[in-house]
This record gives sequence, structure tokens and C-alpha cells, in this order.
Amino acid sequence: GGVDSDCRIIHYAHSLGGTDTNMAKNLLTPEELAKIEVVTFGSASLITEGDFGQVMNYVSRRDGIPMTDPFTYFAFIFGGEVPNVVFVGDYQGIPLVDHFFDSPNYRGVLDQLGASFIEQYGQFI
Repeated sequence: GGVDSDCRIIHYAHSLGGTDTNMAKNLLTPEELAKIEVVTFGSASLITEGDFGQVMNYVSRRDGIPMTDPFTYFAFIFGGEVPNVVFVGDYQGIPLVDHFFDSPNYRGVLDQLGASFIEQYGQFI
């Protein structure tokens, strides 16, 4: 462990957990931040690139919570390039309600990330 090792931390955050994660960066050193890969799902705060070692924000197109970060959210919707935000799902269905971590849209991403982890690191029992 430690900042001198080649280890990394993969940190998943959902909803307000994304905001908590974004605020916690102020408590860490640049060396510690560089070791952390952050993945958010339906976060109330879309975390920008460069704040941690790696950052990816997944947002369901029918999730209303990420709209609380309007600058980033609407920049993407209206054609702006936000490289670390991936919108998942479609606009079909009831709007603003697809926020649950176990929703099909977020579950699909989580399953893909899990399969990628197992492929890279192996399965732990």
C-alpha cells in the first residue's frame, strides 16, 4: 500500500456518494488522489477529470438527480463535449425516475465493470 506502491483504489459512488467523494478530495494529498479511480452512478455532482487518478460518471438519461449539476449535465445534452460523462439508457419511459443503483441501466454498467475487473485481476473468493 501507500502512495509509493503501484496499487490503485477503485471507488464506486452513487447519488449523494458522488458529492461526498468530490468533497473528500480536499482531505487527500495529490499523491493519494492520483491512486484513486472514481466511478459514479447517478451522482448529484459530476466529478471532473483531473480531480482523481481517473474519473468516469455514468448517468441514466432518465435520472433526475444528476441535473442538480446543471452546467456539466446540460453542456453534454446540448452538444458540449464532456469526456468523462457517459449517458446510458434512452429517453423512453417515465422521466426523472431512473435513479436506483439497481436499475437496469446502472446494473448493466456495473455488470460490465465487474466483468472487466475479473478479466484484468481474476476472480477472488
